[in-house]
Amino acid sequence: MALGYTRFALRVVPLDQGFNIAQRLGLQGANTGQNAESMASLSISGYQGYSSSNLPEIVPQNTWQISDTVSYTKGAHSLRFGASIIHNGFGFFQLGAPSGSLSFTGVYTNNPANSSGGNGFADFLLGSAASSSKSAAPFGVPYETYTEYGGFLQDTWRATDRLTVNLGVRYDLFTPLKERYNRQSDYLLGTGTLALAGQGGYSASILDTQTHNFSPRVGLAYRAGDKTVVRAAYGLFYFNEVGAGGSTRLFINNPFAAQYAVSCGATAPCLSTSTGIPNVPSANNLPTMVYQPIPNLTPNVQQWNFTVERQLGASLVARVGYVGTRGTHLNLNLDENVATPGPGAVAARRPYPSVASISGWEPRGPSSYNGLQASMEKRFASGLSFLAAYTYSKSLDEGAGGNSSTGESRINIQNPQNLSADYGLSNFNYGQRFTLSSVYQAPFGKGRKFLSNAGRWTDALVGGWQISSIVTAQSGAPFSVSLSTPTANTGTFTRPNRTCDGNLPSSKQTIDAFYDTSCFVAPPLYTFGNAGRNILIGPGLGTWDLGADKDFALTERFGLQFRSEFFNVLNRANFGLPNGSIGSAAQGTIRTVITNARQIQFALRLHW
Repeated sequence: MALGYTRFALRVVPLDQGFNIAQRLGLQGANTGQNAESMASLSISGYQGYSSSNLPEIVPQNTWQISDTVSYTKGAHSLRFGASIIHNGFGFFQLGAPSGSLSFTGVYTNNPANSSGGNGFADFLLGSAASSSKSAAPFGVPYETYTEYGGFLQDTWRATDRLTVNLGVRYDLFTPLKERYNRQSDYLLGTGTLALAGQGGYSASILDTQTHNFSPRVGLAYRAGDKTVVRAAYGLFYFNEVGAGGSTRLFINNPFAAQYAVSCGATAPCLSTSTGIPNVPSANNLPTMVYQPIPNLTPNVQQWNFTVERQLGASLVARVGYVGTRGTHLNLNLDENVATPGPGAVAARRPYPSVASISGWEPRGPSSYNGLQASMEKRFASGLSFLAAYTYSKSLDEGAGGNSSTGESRINIQNPQNLSADYGLSNFNYGQRFTLSSVYQAPFGKGRKFLSNAGRWTDALVGGWQISSIVTAQSGAPFSVSLSTPTANTGTFTRPNRTCDGNLPSSKQTIDAFYDTSCFVAPPLYTFGNAGRNILIGPGLGTWDLGADKDFALTERFGLQFRSEFFNVLNRANFGLPNGSIGSAAQGTIRTVITNARQIQFALRLHW
């Protein structure tokens, strides 16, 4: 039996926390008290802008856990069964823009005849923001608890001398979050009302607890001859995403957390840096709500694979396999209050005009992955070992969910009434990837093939060296494009219409024009664009890291190791994703790199 307790306290604050810089610069409404004492975030389409992100972030966390596993063997069967309980409690302060934010899109400096030509920085100079947001926690930092229960049964059955079968089942129960003082609420779609924890017939957690999460597992291993093994497996896996979702939490919802947002019409400015960031309710400054479906379906993934492994020599093994997954009920972060495209004020065209955005955390997303995986491994022999691996794959989903590897916004759905339009390549989809890692012992010096009887000084110079190498090459990550000046007038982004592929041949790609921007045009006014999500592929990546080390025997007890390491040996520039802001001066350009320039370092290590 294992018992455990972990305490983790996270506290991240902006560098300018406590200086109230926004107030000093004359921007009112930003610095309104504790944890709202930094510069407001400024988003400027086509430009870098400034962001203090969702800081400060204050998350103290306590975890208690107990688990036990029992094994029993009888004949050809080896049984294992066990259970675990994990109880978590955590405080949470991570609001969106506690010091406020302003967005400048260029909508007020464009040509009203065709809704083009606007410039975000020009709007900034005019002080005309298209939208703002501001949040606070007037009732203090909430403290939440939840518990994860799990149990499993597994049988490893040696059916024959050649065939081994693994059969198992797992059960998971995840309780939804409860706040210590019932300080959480859920905005109910349809009725447009708030469900308050512990009131009106709702439980302390509001959400239901799913009790049917049974996961079957099966695996087969068959030895086809002395040098070949065939393996296959299938499993269903439920997982708890209570720790994801960013600020889409029921305990960060009105009235326990005040989140306000203003979205101005494309032709009617309603914000100005001279008047500041609105932080009290008004007809223009509406509260932001949080929504989670009460049934609270559990995200799950089915995984299956088939692999053939063949021994090619005394130390060489080759593998080739197929891996597939299918995700169901994956959580998506989407705004359920996106306005219908049209002219005039945005709020009046929203499904729920009395509130601003409705940040939903909903188990509605599917995913799919299919991949060919091949590898060749040489175990250490004759001074050499290596592992070469190649993957050819494709991953699809409808959004980044709670976490994004490429910086895609969590709320990234153009039209929440048409989720399937956003089904496309996953942010982490790299169509091809190759890696080669190796270790080579140079055959010189004492105990090796050449110069085994070398003198002390000769051996110190050329003997005992070991060379290590890692080579990585992969295709680019996908990315999306959107208009620098939204034309649908929904209060959110607008994707363009796609008239041709947009991906240029590699021979024509440059950092000043990586993709064909002429393939993307503004859709008719007050309509969504037809360009999909993640339809363009960014730059590939290639790196080679090299190392050389040698041990010097100083005495029988003491030794000295010399290490030299060369990162990005070829000094290759691996570029970031291109700018996807169609209509801006920076569209199609790349101004970032994702790996460092060549780095060389040396080290000495004394060991005994």
